[in-house]
Amino acid sequence: MLDGKPEIVKKAVTQYQFLRSFLKWPEDEKFNFFIIGPQWCESSKEYRYILEYLAKKFPNNQLVIHSITIDDPNEQIFESQILKDLFPFPENYSHDSVPKFLALQNDKGQLKVWEEGML
Repeated sequence: MLDGKPEIVKKAVTQYQFLRSFLKWPEDEKFNFFIIGPQWCESSKEYRYILEYLAKKFPNNQLVIHSITIDDPNEQIFESQILKDLFPFPENYSHDSVPKFLALQNDKGQLKVWEEGML
């Protein structure tokens, strides 16, 4: 179905499909926030802790937080295929570090992916 489509469309579809694979209905109708980082990254752990604490302290049934921890014993996260699939537009980011953030939002029936650096 993607044959002949521009590369930017192919990358966006791969990103969208990957994110959707984490969702269960009715989560796809909510604001889904993703924290992505390797297991060795202390900043990723701190962000996860802070965001999960805030979500529990101030519950919002329209917010779902997803924590994606990538096994990366050789610390080669930026060369990994998973990061290339999740963040296919590196020119949009202000820095090359982890953790990284994505959001998937259903806005009036139209799903949007918000990427770090594009918000």
